[in-house]
Order: sequence, then structure tokens, then C-alpha cells
Amino acid sequence: MKSSGNRHISCCARFRPRVLGCGSASDRDCDQNAWCDLRGSRTCKADLPAGAVCEQVLQCSGETSCVGVGVTGVQPTCGRINKPGDACDFYCLGGLYCAFSGSGLGACTRLPALGESCSALIPCSGANVICDGAKCVARTDEGKPCTTTPAGATTCQAGMFCTDELGAASPVCASRQADGQPCNRPQQCQSFLCSGTKAAPGQCLAWRDSCP
Repeated sequence: MKSSGNRHISCCARFRPRVLGCGSASDRDCDQNAWCDLRGSRTCKADLPAGAVCEQVLQCSGETSCVGVGVTGVQPTCGRINKPGDACDFYCLGGLYCAFSGSGLGACTRLPALGESCSALIPCSGANVICDGAKCVARTDEGKPCTTTPAGATTCQAGMFCTDELGAASPVCASRQADGQPCNRPQQCQSFLCSGTKAAPGQCLAWRDSCP
């Protein structure tokens, strides 16, 4: 705490939301833990606590979100969305997804684990688990059979690619290629530089610290 004559100025005062005019379409003009009142005073205001009535996601503090925006018959309030069973209207945090059973709000639900059902909208839990054929399967290691999904995701472990991308008849997981090896995507190369495309394959190029 700093003293100025008979007045004491708390050093914490600088962490209060800036009461300043803020941008016409962004909360970036406000300090952390503050939101921009675009529809009213057009000034930065402190985030709302859990349980408070709200109108938009950025008004809520901490790990809460404005739940119920746009849902008929629901009063939007700042609510937790990071525990199984929490009410939600769009997304959840902490490895959960928002599951709906009909009208109204949904409920935060854990992502499916190895061997459980999944879909394009409900991915699997875990970095080495992927949704393949509507089921969560373990990503495969180097030299093991693999596939690439229609969306471009591979069943291989992180840092590898499936050789079906290169037209292999019996595709397996492979480590990224060295310079001079065939490629049609940058992710297939150790340098992340490929001279080719899917339409016209090329080779992995050497990394340079400067432009040619």
C-alpha cells in the first residue's frame, strides 16, 4: 500500500476493471476478468459471479459460462460447465461434451473412452484414442496397420502418418520422412516442408534458417 499525504492508495486498485469506453465489437479493450457492456454504457464491467443473470458468455467469471442463451423458457445464468451433470447449452470444459435429450438444456457428459461408441460430433477421450468406425480405438504404433478417416485424421499415434496417404496397398504407421523422401503433405516430413501436393506428389525438402 502506498501513502500520499493523508490518503492511502491500495496497490490492488490497478487490478479493478478499467472504467473506460470499449470497442464496438470486442472485449479485448477490457482488463482480464472484465467484459464490455456494448448494449449499455459501452464501458468495461467486472465479470458476473456464478448464479448471476447474464446475456453473453464473456460476462461470466472463472470457469463459468452464460448457460441458457437462446434457449426458449430458460433464464440465462452464469453456471459451471466443467463437471458431469452440469447444465449446458452448447459446450462443456474439462474433457466433457454437452449431451441433449430433447428440448431445453443439455448436461455435461464425459467423452467416450476406449471401446465405447463415438461419432464425428462426439470425439474420444485421450490423446492416443481416436474414433474409427463409430468406436473409440487405440492409435497404432509404427509399422502397424492403419487407416485415414474421411476427415483426414489418422489412426496412428501423434507424430506419425499412415502410408495410405502415399497410396500404399497395405498401409502402416510411419515416422515422418527424412529429406529427399516422397511426400504429398508437409506433415509427412521431418522438416514439415514438402514440394508436392495430393495431386502431384513431391519430396521432403531440407529446412533452411533463411529464405533462398
